[in-house]
Amino acid sequence: MNKSVDQITVTDIVAVLDPIRYVLPETAKRVRGRIETILSLCKTKGHRSGENPAAWRDNLKNVFKPTPKLVRGHFHSMDYAEIPGFTTKLREQSSLAALVNEWIILTVARPAVGVSPPWSEIDLKKQIWTIPAARMKGDQESAVVNEDHVVPLQSRAMEILELASHLRIRGKSDELVFPSTNLKPLSLTSLDHCRERLGVNTTTHGFRAAFWTWAAQQTFHEDAIVEKALAH
Repeated sequence: MNKSVDQITVTDIVAVLDPIRYVLPETAKRVRGRIETILSLCKTKGHRSGENPAAWRDNLKNVFKPTPKLVRGHFHSMDYAEIPGFTTKLREQSSLAALVNEWIILTVARPAVGVSPPWSEIDLKKQIWTIPAARMKGDQESAVVNEDHVVPLQSRAMEILELASHLRIRGKSDELVFPSTNLKPLSLTSLDHCRERLGVNTTTHGFRAAFWTWAAQQTFHEDAIVEKALAH
């Protein structure tokens, strides 16, 4: 397609997406999101005007039939657009499971790793969480890991750590950040039950899938950077 940006229409976008929309749905989502961002920037720069032909809501959503949501087993992953509302619901809860669900959303950690950080992995001053390579290897979902995984902690993650600090009993560095009543890591089942009580049918792992889709559609980061954030 050889057109100037001010001549691109919905028909042109459909022509690009239609061949891959149902065969490679995740790729199509990323392509559409990046086209939308580029055309939005072009409008800001004064190179085009009017509605964005690559927009999904009230636009392409009416053109394409819905594709099945990404699933893990029999559970759906969550659309990234729904996560802000879900985290609001989590913050209205007083359970440790709600707190850990939000922690995993913010850090995009693998579930088994996200529920079990000891305080020794947390650097409160630098605001980072360093997960040793050995512990990453112990996660059954992970591939071969040869280096530590460092997670920057934004303000809400730091707030969660502050709330979790009140659960500390001995104050030792090897103590878990999110201990269950028996001082063992919180079970993944408890996280599932928390979401079920809130009417959400998704896996804990689904938050990582939502992060990937958000990064692909809403940012210009290279895939390798997104994979790095997910510790793939």
